[in-house]
Amino acid sequence: MKTPARHGAAIAASRDGHMVCEARMGVLAPSLGAMVSGGISALSARTGRTLRCDLADDDGRVDALACRNLGVKSVVAAPVTNLDRVLGLVTVLSPKPYAFDDRDVAVVQWLAGLMSVVFTSAQADLSQTARPATRTELIARA
Repeated sequence: MKTPARHGAAIAASRDGHMVCEARMGVLAPSLGAMVSGGISALSARTGRTLRCDLADDDGRVDALACRNLGVKSVVAAPVTNLDRVLGLVTVLSPKPYAFDDRDVAVVQWLAGLMSVVFTSAQADLSQTARPATRTELIARA
């Protein structure tokens, strides 16, 4: 899968019950901090399923106005999951219709799987630093 500069890719993370764009690449990608609130990406996050749109003009799952304004014709959205919980989302966008095939979808799913490991590790690190120190740890520091 090639991601030329005219295309876009984004990684969103669940924050306070909303999917928020945390990383982006390409001109079609949403801005950092943008909320994923509709369209096929939001549907992927809600259902926990990878979704592909080959032609945004004819697909009722997409936000047609947003796609038209951005010039998006094709989308692949894959949820980042752990234990049936959606932690985030990987989305790839193209200005060309039918830009993605089954192999591209598999790559996006693979990336979402990698992001699951990253998100889960980051959450574990945060929970360890956020928890109060045990008596043994406090003694060891003294």
